[in-house]
Amino acid sequence: MDEQCRLDIYYPENQAGFPTVVWFHAGNGVDANDIAGLIPFSGQTVTHSTIRAERGIPRIQVTVDKLAPLYHVRADSPPLVLITGDRELEIWGVATRRMPTWRV
Repeated sequence: MDEQCRLDIYYPENQAGFPTVVWFHAGNGVDANDIAGLIPFSGQTVTHSTIRAERGIPRIQVTVDKLAPLYHVRADSPPLVLITGDRELEIWGVATRRMPTWRV
């Protein structure tokens, strides 16, 4: 567990007022009411492919259940900025997995 509870900090020396990105892997320990806004760089918003494989769900079937972050979206969620790439250049299926997030 200790290797999962590590915080690496990188910042520019001799510079004030720089933008800050806090990266939560798997979202542990965050109170959703304290988040001002979200910019998921590589957001996994549907049920992860590993879980789908364990359940025998086809790889190409997008699933949103209690294990999907998207399942927990609520009306008072903070603002969300989606960063997406070109559907023709991204890894197969990535754009498809992000479409439900855009629709919400």
